[in-house]
Amino acid sequence: EQLPKILVERGLPWPYQGGLIISGRSVGAQVAVHIATMFPKLFRAVVLDSAAAAAATGDRLGRAPERSAALEIWRRDLEKASLEVLQPLDADLCRLSAIEKIRAFEGRLLVLHGL
Repeated sequence: EQLPKILVERGLPWPYQGGLIISGRSVGAQVAVHIATMFPKLFRAVVLDSAAAAAATGDRLGRAPERSAALEIWRRDLEKASLEVLQPLDADLCRLSAIEKIRAFEGRLLVLHGL
């Protein structure tokens, strides 16, 4: 809801012609997928770079210790960036089900992973 206001305040056009492309790296890829599925009409493509793997069950952001560590990093980065628009996502990160969300996304998808 706040995204249009934040973009306009920073001198970016709204609505953006042709849709936006969202990108995420490592654990940020999980966040990118989540945001893209929350706002499907806003994003025309998702770029996942070295995306963090899901747990063995495929429906969580890692096992409990890894998930807690990843969420703590996310919270610290969120506070540093002051991205108010993303703060409501914090509670949802524990329930990410990236595979289903990627399948549901109707835009283009680019997955990058280097060795």
